[in-house]
Amino acid sequence: MGRRSKILIHANLQLKHQKLFAEALRLGFLRHGDDAEVTASRTEEAFMHIVLGPWYAKDFWIKHPRVLLLDRCHVGNPHWVVSLGWMRDGRQTYHQQAARRFTKHYSICCKPWRPGPVRRVLVLGDFQSMPDIDARGFDVVYRPHPAQQHPDESLSQALRNADMAVAHSTTALVDAVLEGVPVVCTDPASICRCVSGALHRPYRGSRQQFVQELSWSNWHHDEIQLGTAWEHLKQYVDISDRRTDA
Repeated sequence: MGRRSKILIHANLQLKHQKLFAEALRLGFLRHGDDAEVTASRTEEAFMHIVLGPWYAKDFWIKHPRVLLLDRCHVGNPHWVVSLGWMRDGRQTYHQQAARRFTKHYSICCKPWRPGPVRRVLVLGDFQSMPDIDARGFDVVYRPHPAQQHPDESLSQALRNADMAVAHSTTALVDAVLEGVPVVCTDPASICRCVSGALHRPYRGSRQQFVQELSWSNWHHDEIQLGTAWEHLKQYVDISDRRTDA
């Protein structure tokens, strides 16, 4: 296989978690007859790239047409479950099939929507952007992103005291929806977009589409290592034109 046809898995091999999933990805590709190489290099070119996490190599390949982004899971044990999707415009896209996925590794269970008027609004801090929303007239509590500032209380505690959660694209919104807390999501590409309402019009309808999309965004380490994730994802990008010139 020539240099231009290579599949590279970019990982920070000093991080145990990235090393573990990089090897699982390599074995998963191999089960389909695709040789993938794990590398600590962030800039080496290839036909296809897999980048682990948003900080190590993502920015180098943000405009490449064939990039899989592995990131934090939306639900499940973060030591063994990750989100995995093709990168479009710098973020993951998920491709769901007709059936909802159930695995023994994680479950998706929604509590009933929290009823009553919206008085206390929890604004969730985000790495990328603050939600552009006018919350005048509401009791607003801001919870910073844990990576930027240690919050005074846990997310579960903060959600217990909230009538609504507002954010741009943080995965904490997923926790809110699962807890039955109505949400306002200002990111049209977020997985929570289909259950987002407004401050004066909270959404408390069906979460079927949300749960289905969520189930196809998460992959367990074993599913990646067995090639199940790659079997699903390779349907959604053209990998036929692999040049073999060095």
